[in-house]
Amino acid sequence: MRGFFAHWKYWILIPLLVLVDWVANVPVFTELLPSDPGADEAWRELVARSEQYGLWAGAYRMAARTLHSIDASLLALGVIVFLVFLAHHFGEALRRIVSLSSKDTPTAATAVRSHRRQFFWSAALSFVGLVGVISFLFLARNRLESSTAERLADARAQVEAAATRLEGARAADDLTAVGQAQQELQAAETLSEQRFERAQYAEVIAVMNGPILLLNIVLALAAALAAFLVTRDSVRGLLESPRAAALRERVRELKAATEARRAALAGLEADVQREFAYSRYLLQSRPFDGWSAKADRLRGVVHGFRAENAHERGIDTANIAAFRHPPRVEIALQPDEQRIATPEELMQHQQRYEGLRGRAAAITIPTVVG
Repeated sequence: MRGFFAHWKYWILIPLLVLVDWVANVPVFTELLPSDPGADEAWRELVARSEQYGLWAGAYRMAARTLHSIDASLLALGVIVFLVFLAHHFGEALRRIVSLSSKDTPTAATAVRSHRRQFFWSAALSFVGLVGVISFLFLARNRLESSTAERLADARAQVEAAATRLEGARAADDLTAVGQAQQELQAAETLSEQRFERAQYAEVIAVMNGPILLLNIVLALAAALAAFLVTRDSVRGLLESPRAAALRERVRELKAATEARRAALAGLEADVQREFAYSRYLLQSRPFDGWSAKADRLRGVVHGFRAENAHERGIDTANIAAFRHPPRVEIALQPDEQRIATPEELMQHQQRYEGLRGRAAAITIPTVVG
């Protein structure tokens, strides 16, 4: 993305925009901010002194106004700098949003969308800030007329009050009070004249408030347009096709699923091998070994049961016909029958397991690291 406006032209234009809007707003902020006592008289002296500079009188008055009302000058400069900064940032962000499109470069769609998304909210907030600053300047100029009118009314009230005190002093024939009242009246009339001039200036500003608003908008648009044309940038990030990115993500998911299935199969194989080992242990346990000794112990248990039975019933075991013969416990086992035969079903499961292991070994893809 290349620029269409030379940087040296941009750095000439931006200070001019700041200077023009600042000069237009310094008098407004001077009138709105409260002034120190005696500031009006000092300013009138500065204006009267400027006549001796001839052609440079206007430049002298502008510099004098700036230094005379330094608080208003700094406030106006700050507001205009904010306005130009917001306009510059809005134009710069807007250029980065509208100059790139994923449809024009489908192979870089992912990087383009990411690049544009970074500047969307920046452009929106800059626009809101621009509207706020321009509205503030408009309301400040709109407030100027009513503010100067209130100050003029207060000055005229002081003139009337001083005139009333002068008449009272003359009626009382008090020369000292008459002198003081005349001084007060003269000061009040001078203040009233100064505020009347400012009220007339405020009326002119009120009439021109709409055109000045348009001027502020034009200046903001000029700064935004200059930033839009001078901005140059390059898309940062991986340039790839969305289809390739989707396929790469799908491959990553399949690899993760393969690892999960492989871990599950390994666990299942361990369980199967453990069950087969336990089955082989049971098949080789020979539970019928020593059965004759177990039969003798069983016969002894029968004799003990008979004796306890007769004792509980209070009879002699010799009187019970069933007890006269020894118990017969006969289990004849052949040597081959003492071992448990392997079930046919178990053999089938083991053969199937071996077959599945062989198939798994043939189709298993080795894990690729990296």
